[in-house]
Amino acid sequence: MDASTTPTQPVRPPRRRLRAAAWAAGSVVALAVAATGGAWWWAGTDGSLATALGWMARSQPLGAEGVTGSLRAGGRVEQLVWQQNGLRVEVREFTLAWQPWSLLQGTLKVNRLAAVGVRVDDQRPPSTEPSVPPSALGLPLPVLLEGFSIGQFQWRGGADFSASGIHGNYSFNGFSHQLELLGAQVAQGRYSGKATLAAHGKLQLDASLNGALDAALPGGKTRVPLAFKATAKGPLTELLLKAELQMENAAAQKKQPQPQASATARVMPWAAQPLPQADATFRDLDIAAFWPDGPQTQLTGSAGVRPADSAPVSSLSAWGLQLQLTNSQPGPWDQHKLPLERLEAQGEWRGGAALVRTLKARLGGGELLASGEWADAPAKAATAKTPAWKMQASLQQVNPALLHSQLAPLPLDGKAQAHSQGERGEAITFDANLQAARNDAASAKNHPLGALRLRDASATGSWNSEQAGGTLLLSALRVRSDDAELSGNIEAQPAAQGGKGKLTLTAPGLDAQVQGELRPASGKGDISLRGRDMAQALRWLQKLPGMPASLKSASATGSAELQAGWQGGWQDPALQARLDLPSLDWRMAASTPAAAAATTKDAGLIKIRAFQSTLSGRLSQAQLDTQGRVEAGARRYTLQLTAQGGRGGAARGTPLADSPWQGLLQQLNLGVQDPALGTGAWQLKTRGAVPLKWTPARSGGAFESGAGEALLIAPASGNTTPSQATLAWQPLRWRPGRELVTAGKLSGLPLAWIELFAGPQMAGAGLGGTLLLDGDWDATLGDTLRLKASLARSSGDITVQAETAQGTSARVAAGVKEARLSLQSEGEAVTLALRWDSERAGTADGQLRTRLARAPAAAGG
Repeated sequence: MDASTTPTQPVRPPRRRLRAAAWAAGSVVALAVAATGGAWWWAGTDGSLATALGWMARSQPLGAEGVTGSLRAGGRVEQLVWQQNGLRVEVREFTLAWQPWSLLQGTLKVNRLAAVGVRVDDQRPPSTEPSVPPSALGLPLPVLLEGFSIGQFQWRGGADFSASGIHGNYSFNGFSHQLELLGAQVAQGRYSGKATLAAHGKLQLDASLNGALDAALPGGKTRVPLAFKATAKGPLTELLLKAELQMENAAAQKKQPQPQASATARVMPWAAQPLPQADATFRDLDIAAFWPDGPQTQLTGSAGVRPADSAPVSSLSAWGLQLQLTNSQPGPWDQHKLPLERLEAQGEWRGGAALVRTLKARLGGGELLASGEWADAPAKAATAKTPAWKMQASLQQVNPALLHSQLAPLPLDGKAQAHSQGERGEAITFDANLQAARNDAASAKNHPLGALRLRDASATGSWNSEQAGGTLLLSALRVRSDDAELSGNIEAQPAAQGGKGKLTLTAPGLDAQVQGELRPASGKGDISLRGRDMAQALRWLQKLPGMPASLKSASATGSAELQAGWQGGWQDPALQARLDLPSLDWRMAASTPAAAAATTKDAGLIKIRAFQSTLSGRLSQAQLDTQGRVEAGARRYTLQLTAQGGRGGAARGTPLADSPWQGLLQQLNLGVQDPALGTGAWQLKTRGAVPLKWTPARSGGAFESGAGEALLIAPASGNTTPSQATLAWQPLRWRPGRELVTAGKLSGLPLAWIELFAGPQMAGAGLGGTLLLDGDWDATLGDTLRLKASLARSSGDITVQAETAQGTSARVAAGVKEARLSLQSEGEAVTLALRWDSERAGTADGQLRTRLARAPAAAGG
């Protein structure tokens, strides 16, 4: 053999290679099975659902609280929040139950999907991009949702909507979606329905909705049942809608108004004119039956939308609008009525803009007339989206008292005009003014006291839909009543959440001014409010519409002043504010005339003296200092408070009402003096700082307080030195209307403190002595009640006033050995126990057991 020849390697037997490949494949399969089994086991453990939601929150704007349960069996989420680009979805008490094994059969099967509440807040700016219809609406796999339910649904943004008691089921078979609505409550109606939507092709829809409503007849004492039916059929791009409302047969036989309505419409959601054709007739219709916050009405009339009979060749497609209606039950808006008596209108829709050609309305005993006309657009703007237009309106002899009962019945006349600017009509300028038709002394005598008498009002400005997402400019604003004036200028940009301006108010006893600019990240301005004479100022404020009843019945004397300024954007501005109340007396009126007759001259009177409060720092971290005196009846209170805090740092960009707040109570000194209990002040003083936190939520939010201590100091009595007790509490949690968790203890409380809370009657009972009490409590007040509290003697004795054998008065020591009062509850069972043992005041030992019953919820609440 040639030495240069390389020897050949031995060839591995094929059987050995197969064995190695089999081992490798088996190892991979075993690892896959083990991994799958481990994942399956982990998905069934309690806490896996919370972990999975945490993973999702890393890549999605998702937040979850109070998560329990597992991925495999489902679970419960106390609060689930998703928000992005101005859209916020909040789900409260969300529950999921599903069958993961169904995925092996190619179907997603969900047994139950439920939520106590769902709230959608849509603050997204209008999109400038035209939308296009979907080409397909399929899902990756078939879905079977056996049941869904939503206790309360709310939509905020644009047109608000709310519903309750929503439940039904849903399925997708690969070709079409099927939805069955078993029930839903909207305003005064109860609804159910079905819908089938094709997932491919022309996306054909076949839907029906049935409802039953209770409408109030005029006078509001009788309600009649109404039946509602609606259908929607056709492809999503061109739907035919039909709706009908009428009284049920049994009710229709009675001699009473018979509400009914019918409507047909052709809807093209993605067309230039979404509603090219519609017809509706109605009789004795009550808007409040469909709109929870709407006024009570009795409307009869008709409405229609049809292609215009004629339109210029160069113009875009045009449609005509006609509306005629009468309202048999007009009334002021603040009395949940509609002040409109009759309305006739004709208009057109051109290129996405609606224009009223003629409008004639009878309201408030007067008349509103309006008309508009198209102006020829320049040739270079022949393809513009919105041709130029202008409109005029006039108001004659309208009685404000018939619009709002808080306004004086002084008839108003007025005029307004508006027209578009720009090649595409993106800007609208307007000029409006109102004036009293009569403003003489004779007519003023007929005005009821406490009514606001409008003298004149004028506004000049513009609206530009394309500047910063929409800009409203009021270059000149002026409103005058018989005794006050508001004037200034405003530039508001709602979509950009910013604006600037200056407003000045002069009213009886009151001067106010706000001037500056405020945007998310920049701004500067100041606010000045000076109440020269609070008696006059309050009487004027009570004239304004919308004031609460408690304010309307109050009275005040004295003065007040507020000065404030800001530097920077509203997300986290630097603040400086000062409130001064040198002398202010405030009295709330008695609830009934009988109560007013029984009260003394000073009853309900609160006197505020030398009260001063300052705030400085940023919104995220500000310092608050407050001090002053308050007198209520014979008692005098002194307050000194120092605290710091602000909005949570992670809350920038969210509305103030939805932001978390945190603070630190650095010092609180509260003193009370009562001549009936002797001289000297009763004091509460905190020891050390106490952290505070408020976390808002649609369900009510939560307040939390850290642990802390305070001293309770009683004034010296006779030759004794002031006594001192210690109040200590553990972290506290309060969710308004839902839960309160608190615990703590009290040590060294003297008997004198009981006199303070019991009042002069206790002081006149002749009790005294050196008795000191210790107490503790541990309470959870929520869906279930759990309370444990006790108060017991720690040292000292009680003395009582008694007569000696010689008939003289003397104080006698009771010789207290033991004194204990305890209260314990578990659920509905409550036990009160008393233990008393003394040398000269007898003994007592007893228990009182009872059961509590939950009070029914208040109406409407």
